[in-house]
Amino acid sequence: MQRFLYVFCYDITNNRCRARVASALEALGVRVQESVFECWLEPGAAARAGRDLRAMMQADDLLTWYRLSREEAHAVRILGRGPAPAEPHGWYA
Repeated sequence: MQRFLYVFCYDITNNRCRARVASALEALGVRVQESVFECWLEPGAAARAGRDLRAMMQADDLLTWYRLSREEAHAVRILGRGPAPAEPHGWYA
């Protein structure tokens, strides 16, 4: 199955809820900003992550994610500090 680069971002007001979501996303990928994570996932794993994260959130919280292909991920441009979103060698479940 093909993996894609998913960019997850959130706006969560409750500190405990935000910490749970951040911890779950850190297990899946790399934090690139305070509330932005890059995760190389298969589509099914991304859908499961979305369901699991939704269960941690409150009704007024926001979680958004974007799927990029390998070609689109390699076209990402970085200004300032930070590495380009390189695909890891290991698999994320």
